[in-house]
Amino acid sequence: MELKLKLKIEAIPGLSETDLSLSKIVDRIILGPSLSSPLARGTIGKMLEALGRSDFKDRIMASTIPFWGRLNVQCDTRLTT
Repeated sequence: MELKLKLKIEAIPGLSETDLSLSKIVDRIILGPSLSSPLARGTIGKMLEALGRSDFKDRIMASTIPFWGRLNVQCDTRLTT
Protein backbone atom coordinates (compact mmCIF):
# COMPACT_ATOMS: atom_id res chain seq x y z
CA MET A 1 0.00 0.00 0.00
CA GLU A 2 1.21 3.45 -0.87
CA LEU A 3 -0.26 6.75 0.12
CA LYS A 4 -0.62 8.76 -3.07
CA LEU A 5 -2.29 11.91 -1.82
CA LYS A 6 -1.26 13.95 1.17
CA LEU A 7 -3.73 16.72 1.71
CA LYS A 8 -3.22 19.20 4.50
CA ILE A 9 -6.54 20.38 5.84
CA GLU A 10 -6.59 23.76 7.48
CA ALA A 11 -9.19 26.24 8.60
CA ILE A 12 -10.63 28.37 5.81
CA PRO A 13 -11.11 32.04 6.66
CA GLY A 14 -14.79 32.93 6.71
CA LEU A 15 -15.97 29.32 7.05
CA SER A 16 -18.06 28.84 10.15
CA GLU A 17 -17.45 25.08 10.42
CA THR A 18 -14.53 24.36 12.74
CA ASP A 19 -14.62 20.55 12.73
CA LEU A 20 -12.61 19.63 9.64
CA SER A 21 -11.98 16.02 10.59
CA LEU A 22 -11.93 13.51 7.73
CA SER A 23 -15.04 11.86 9.18
CA LYS A 24 -16.92 15.11 8.63
CA ILE A 25 -15.60 16.14 5.23
CA VAL A 26 -15.39 12.79 3.36
CA ASP A 27 -18.77 11.88 1.94
CA ARG A 28 -17.71 9.12 -0.45
CA ILE A 29 -14.62 7.38 -1.75
CA ILE A 30 -15.33 6.83 -5.43
CA LEU A 31 -13.41 4.16 -7.33
CA GLY A 32 -13.27 4.71 -11.06
CA PRO A 33 -14.24 2.12 -13.65
CA SER A 34 -10.78 0.56 -13.80
CA LEU A 35 -10.77 0.07 -10.01
CA SER A 36 -14.39 -0.81 -9.34
CA SER A 37 -14.06 -4.62 -9.16
CA PRO A 38 -15.03 -6.42 -5.96
CA LEU A 39 -11.35 -7.30 -5.49
CA ALA A 40 -10.31 -3.65 -5.69
CA ARG A 41 -13.09 -2.60 -3.31
CA GLY A 42 -11.96 -5.24 -0.84
CA THR A 43 -8.35 -4.10 -1.13
CA ILE A 44 -9.31 -0.47 -0.46
CA GLY A 45 -11.37 -1.65 2.52
CA LYS A 46 -8.37 -3.52 3.93
CA MET A 47 -6.16 -0.48 3.38
CA LEU A 48 -8.62 1.67 5.32
CA GLU A 49 -8.65 -0.89 8.15
CA ALA A 50 -4.82 -0.89 8.23
CA LEU A 51 -4.88 2.90 8.45
CA GLY A 52 -7.35 2.75 11.34
CA ARG A 53 -10.20 4.21 9.25
CA SER A 54 -12.69 1.31 9.20
CA ASP A 55 -15.46 3.90 9.50
CA PHE A 56 -14.85 4.83 5.85
CA LYS A 57 -15.46 1.33 4.46
CA ASP A 58 -19.17 1.95 4.03
CA ARG A 59 -18.35 5.07 1.99
CA ILE A 60 -16.57 3.18 -0.80
CA MET A 61 -18.54 3.47 -4.04
CA ALA A 62 -17.80 2.04 -7.47
CA SER A 63 -18.37 4.15 -10.55
CA THR A 64 -18.77 2.98 -14.12
CA ILE A 65 -18.48 6.51 -15.49
CA PRO A 66 -14.96 7.52 -16.52
CA PHE A 67 -13.55 10.76 -15.16
CA TRP A 68 -12.31 13.18 -17.78
CA GLY A 69 -9.83 15.51 -16.15
CA ARG A 70 -10.21 18.14 -18.82
CA LEU A 71 -13.23 18.79 -20.89
CA ASN A 72 -12.77 20.88 -23.95
CA VAL A 73 -16.09 22.65 -23.96
CA GLN A 74 -16.57 25.60 -26.20
CA CYS A 75 -19.54 27.88 -25.97
CA ASP A 76 -20.50 31.06 -27.74
CA THR A 77 -20.80 33.78 -25.13
CA ARG A 78 -21.73 36.55 -27.57
CA LEU A 79 -25.15 38.04 -27.12
CA THR A 80 -27.38 38.14 -30.15
CA THR A 81 -29.96 40.85 -30.61
